[in-house]
Amino acid sequence: MDVAKDENGRFKKTLNDKECLSCRGIFHPRTSERKFCSKECANKAYSELKRYPRKQLECKFCNIIFTHKTTYKKIYCSNECFKKGKTYIDVGERSGGWKGGITLQSARLRGLLEFDLWRNAVFIRDNWTCQKCGQRGGELNVHHIHNFADFPQLRTAIENGATLCISHHKEFHNIYGKIKTNEKQFNDYKNIWK
Repeated sequence: MDVAKDENGRFKKTLNDKECLSCRGIFHPRTSERKFCSKECANKAYSELKRYPRKQLECKFCNIIFTHKTTYKKIYCSNECFKKGKTYIDVGERSGGWKGGITLQSARLRGLLEFDLWRNAVFIRDNWTCQKCGQRGGELNVHHIHNFADFPQLRTAIENGATLCISHHKEFHNIYGKIKTNEKQFNDYKNIWK
Protein backbone atom coordinates (compact mmCIF):
# COMPACT_ATOMS: atom_id res chain seq x y z
CA MET A 1 0.00 0.00 0.00
CA ASP A 2 1.41 3.35 -1.05
CA VAL A 3 0.59 6.89 0.05
CA ALA A 4 0.20 9.60 -2.60
CA LYS A 5 -1.29 13.08 -2.88
CA ASP A 6 -4.54 13.54 -4.76
CA GLU A 7 -5.48 16.54 -6.95
CA ASN A 8 -6.43 18.59 -3.85
CA GLY A 9 -3.09 18.01 -2.16
CA ARG A 10 -4.46 15.59 0.47
CA PHE A 11 -2.74 12.32 1.23
CA LYS A 12 -4.53 9.26 -0.13
CA LYS A 13 -3.80 5.56 0.32
CA THR A 14 -3.40 3.68 -2.94
CA LEU A 15 -3.22 -0.05 -3.48
CA ASN A 16 -0.34 -1.60 -5.36
CA ASP A 17 -1.06 -3.43 -8.61
CA LYS A 18 -1.63 -7.17 -8.23
CA GLU A 19 -1.26 -10.21 -10.41
CA CYS A 20 -4.53 -12.02 -11.22
CA LEU A 21 -4.44 -15.56 -9.82
CA SER A 22 -6.27 -16.89 -12.89
CA CYS A 23 -4.94 -15.19 -16.04
CA ARG A 24 -1.70 -13.84 -14.46
CA GLY A 25 -2.45 -10.36 -15.81
CA ILE A 26 -1.67 -7.21 -13.81
CA PHE A 27 -4.66 -5.27 -12.45
CA HIS A 28 -5.32 -2.41 -10.04
CA PRO A 29 -7.52 -3.72 -7.17
CA ARG A 30 -10.26 -1.60 -5.63
CA THR A 31 -9.87 -3.43 -2.30
CA SER A 32 -6.97 -5.30 -0.76
CA GLU A 33 -8.99 -8.55 -0.71
CA ARG A 34 -9.34 -8.80 -4.50
CA LYS A 35 -7.46 -11.73 -6.04
CA PHE A 36 -8.83 -11.73 -9.59
CA CYS A 37 -9.04 -9.04 -12.26
CA SER A 38 -12.65 -9.87 -13.21
CA LYS A 39 -15.61 -12.07 -12.38
CA GLU A 40 -14.81 -14.24 -15.39
CA CYS A 41 -11.34 -15.01 -14.01
CA ALA A 42 -12.76 -15.70 -10.55
CA ASN A 43 -15.42 -18.07 -11.94
CA LYS A 44 -12.87 -19.84 -14.13
CA ALA A 45 -10.46 -20.28 -11.19
CA TYR A 46 -13.12 -21.53 -8.79
CA SER A 47 -14.53 -24.01 -11.30
CA GLU A 48 -11.02 -25.33 -12.03
CA LEU A 49 -10.20 -25.63 -8.34
CA LYS A 50 -13.60 -27.15 -7.66
CA ARG A 51 -13.67 -25.06 -4.52
CA TYR A 52 -17.45 -25.11 -4.58
CA PRO A 53 -18.36 -28.50 -6.06
CA ARG A 54 -21.88 -28.89 -7.35
CA LYS A 55 -24.11 -31.52 -5.83
CA GLN A 56 -27.31 -33.25 -6.92
CA LEU A 57 -30.20 -32.22 -4.65
CA GLU A 58 -33.90 -33.00 -4.56
CA CYS A 59 -36.42 -30.17 -4.27
CA LYS A 60 -38.44 -30.62 -1.08
CA PHE A 61 -41.63 -29.36 -2.74
CA CYS A 62 -41.74 -30.71 -6.32
CA ASN A 63 -39.15 -33.56 -5.92
CA ILE A 64 -37.22 -32.49 -9.04
CA ILE A 65 -33.49 -33.27 -9.00
CA PHE A 66 -31.35 -30.14 -9.45
CA THR A 67 -27.68 -29.22 -9.04
CA HIS A 68 -26.42 -26.53 -6.72
CA LYS A 69 -23.15 -25.53 -5.12
CA THR A 70 -22.84 -27.01 -1.64
CA THR A 71 -21.75 -23.89 0.24
CA TYR A 72 -25.09 -23.85 2.06
CA LYS A 73 -28.14 -26.05 2.32
CA LYS A 74 -30.61 -25.33 -0.47
CA ILE A 75 -33.81 -27.32 -0.35
CA TYR A 76 -35.89 -25.75 -3.16
CA CYS A 77 -35.14 -25.72 -6.90
CA SER A 78 -36.72 -22.28 -7.52
CA ASN A 79 -38.31 -19.27 -5.85
CA GLU A 80 -41.76 -20.54 -6.87
CA CYS A 81 -41.18 -23.82 -5.03
CA PHE A 82 -39.80 -21.88 -2.07
CA LYS A 83 -42.94 -19.73 -1.83
CA LYS A 84 -45.31 -22.68 -2.25
CA GLY A 85 -43.29 -25.12 -0.16
CA LYS A 86 -42.45 -22.84 2.74
CA THR A 87 -46.03 -22.73 3.97
CA TYR A 88 -46.55 -26.46 3.36
CA ILE A 89 -43.31 -27.73 4.88
CA ASP A 90 -43.23 -25.58 8.01
CA VAL A 91 -46.42 -27.03 9.49
CA GLY A 92 -46.68 -29.80 12.09
CA GLU A 93 -44.36 -32.77 11.75
CA ARG A 94 -42.79 -31.28 8.61
CA SER A 95 -41.56 -28.23 10.54
CA GLY A 96 -37.93 -27.89 11.51
CA GLY A 97 -39.03 -26.95 15.03
CA TRP A 98 -41.19 -30.09 15.51
CA LYS A 99 -40.49 -31.78 18.83
CA GLY A 100 -42.96 -34.63 18.74
CA GLY A 101 -46.17 -32.71 19.44
CA ILE A 102 -45.26 -31.45 22.90
CA THR A 103 -46.99 -28.07 22.63
CA LEU A 104 -48.79 -27.45 25.89
CA GLN A 105 -52.56 -27.57 25.79
CA SER A 106 -52.71 -24.02 27.16
CA ALA A 107 -50.55 -22.72 24.30
CA ARG A 108 -52.79 -24.45 21.73
CA LEU A 109 -55.94 -23.04 23.37
CA ARG A 110 -54.52 -19.51 23.54
CA GLY A 111 -53.95 -19.61 19.77
CA LEU A 112 -57.60 -20.30 18.94
CA LEU A 113 -59.97 -17.75 17.43
CA GLU A 114 -62.37 -18.24 20.35
CA PHE A 115 -59.65 -17.09 22.76
CA ASP A 116 -58.97 -13.95 20.68
CA LEU A 117 -62.68 -13.15 20.57
CA TRP A 118 -62.90 -13.55 24.37
CA ARG A 119 -59.88 -11.30 24.86
CA ASN A 120 -61.33 -8.57 22.60
CA ALA A 121 -64.75 -8.83 24.29
CA VAL A 122 -63.15 -8.23 27.70
CA PHE A 123 -61.21 -5.24 26.33
CA ILE A 124 -64.42 -3.75 24.91
CA ARG A 125 -66.37 -4.36 28.14
CA ASP A 126 -63.59 -2.68 30.20
CA ASN A 127 -63.16 0.10 27.61
CA TRP A 128 -59.48 -0.79 27.19
CA THR A 129 -58.81 0.44 30.72
CA CYS A 130 -56.69 -1.18 33.43
CA GLN A 131 -58.98 -2.16 36.32
CA LYS A 132 -56.25 -1.38 38.86
CA CYS A 133 -54.77 1.98 37.86
CA GLY A 134 -57.21 3.30 35.25
CA GLN A 135 -54.63 3.48 32.43
CA ARG A 136 -56.47 3.56 29.12
CA GLY A 137 -54.83 1.95 26.10
CA GLY A 138 -51.17 1.07 25.83
CA GLU A 139 -49.99 -2.47 26.46
CA LEU A 140 -52.80 -4.33 28.19
CA ASN A 141 -53.40 -7.94 29.20
CA VAL A 142 -56.59 -9.81 29.96
CA HIS A 143 -56.30 -11.51 33.35
CA HIS A 144 -58.23 -14.71 34.15
CA ILE A 145 -59.94 -13.99 37.47
CA HIS A 146 -60.43 -17.70 38.09
CA ASN A 147 -57.27 -19.62 37.23
CA PHE A 148 -56.92 -20.75 33.59
CA ALA A 149 -55.71 -24.26 34.53
CA ASP A 150 -58.17 -25.04 37.32
CA PHE A 151 -61.35 -23.71 35.70
CA PRO A 152 -61.45 -24.94 32.06
CA GLN A 153 -65.19 -24.16 31.78
CA LEU A 154 -64.48 -20.46 32.54
CA ARG A 155 -61.52 -19.98 30.19
CA THR A 156 -63.50 -17.98 27.65
CA ALA A 157 -66.28 -16.66 29.90
CA ILE A 158 -66.31 -12.87 29.58
CA GLU A 159 -67.12 -12.41 33.29
CA ASN A 160 -63.91 -14.34 34.11
CA GLY A 161 -61.71 -11.75 32.42
CA ALA A 162 -60.38 -8.42 33.63
CA THR A 163 -58.21 -5.90 31.81
CA LEU A 164 -54.91 -5.08 33.51
CA CYS A 165 -51.87 -3.18 32.28
CA ILE A 166 -48.77 -5.33 31.92
CA SER A 167 -47.10 -4.05 35.10
CA HIS A 168 -50.16 -4.70 37.28
CA HIS A 169 -50.74 -8.10 35.71
CA LYS A 170 -47.16 -9.09 36.59
CA GLU A 171 -47.54 -7.58 40.06
CA PHE A 172 -50.72 -9.59 40.71
CA HIS A 173 -49.01 -12.86 39.80
CA ASN A 174 -45.92 -11.92 41.82
CA ILE A 175 -48.13 -11.48 44.91
CA TYR A 176 -50.58 -14.37 44.45
CA GLY A 177 -48.70 -16.73 42.13
CA LYS A 178 -49.92 -18.20 38.85
CA ILE A 179 -51.94 -21.12 40.19
CA LYS A 180 -55.09 -21.27 42.29
CA THR A 181 -55.98 -17.61 41.78
CA ASN A 182 -59.59 -16.63 42.42
CA GLU A 183 -62.06 -13.76 42.48
CA LYS A 184 -61.44 -12.89 46.15
CA GLN A 185 -57.71 -12.45 45.48
CA PHE A 186 -58.42 -10.28 42.44
CA ASN A 187 -60.86 -8.06 44.36
CA ASP A 188 -58.38 -7.74 47.26
CA TYR A 189 -55.62 -6.81 44.84
CA LYS A 190 -57.79 -4.33 42.98
CA ASN A 191 -59.08 -2.56 46.11
CA ILE A 192 -56.43 -2.98 48.82
CA TRP A 193 -53.00 -3.02 47.11
CA LYS A 194 -52.68 0.59 46.01
